[in-house]
Amino acid sequence: MKRNDFYQQVYNSLAEAPDFPGEKLARLLETMPPGSRDLPARIYLLPFGEDAGEAVPYARTATALFCSALIQDDILANDAFSEAEAVLYGDYLFALAISLLPPAAKKETYLPLLEQMSRGSEKRAARKNRGEPADGGEHGDFFRFLAADSADRAGLDEEEKERFADLAETIGALWGVLREGDPADAAPLRRKIEEKAALVSGGEELLRLTERWRTKGGER
Repeated sequence: MKRNDFYQQVYNSLAEAPDFPGEKLARLLETMPPGSRDLPARIYLLPFGEDAGEAVPYARTATALFCSALIQDDILANDAFSEAEAVLYGDYLFALAISLLPPAAKKETYLPLLEQMSRGSEKRAARKNRGEPADGGEHGDFFRFLAADSADRAGLDEEEKERFADLAETIGALWGVLREGDPADAAPLRRKIEEKAALVSGGEELLRLTERWRTKGGER
């Protein structure tokens, strides 16, 4: 099975959950850089190549967590969810993500991430209320965790793991800036992504994805 099929498999399995807000989430994703829905799975599965089947459960958890954060962040913007819906569905997908953790996963590894994400959503909401621009940092932290965990499970050595985590963190920061911040801040992040992608096996796939984001949010 090709990786693109795995991405669809990951999302479809989530969408089968009772009360999954598929239509509203799709509307919210339309306001974001292209390919946002599958970004967590794309990063998580990259080190596994075409043999990504064993990593799909972890990619599913990562996608559910990401969707939860996206919905919670819509509390203020209300692009697709009302404030009450954003709280309800954000919490629902957060709980779903926890329930999807594979038995082999070390919860002591994932629980800090869950706590970090919850704090990240609160920080972004507070920053928006103060009218401060986003720097993409919280999103970068999330994707760095995913990349490091994936690299461990795929058996990458420490140097490969560090390069992949650096690339994922920078891509997450770029995504956050394009979603919430000033597009003018994207240029230095793009230069870093080009440099880091050249050092990662399969990095050109992620680089091509970020190229699709060039005109999102007014960036040129």
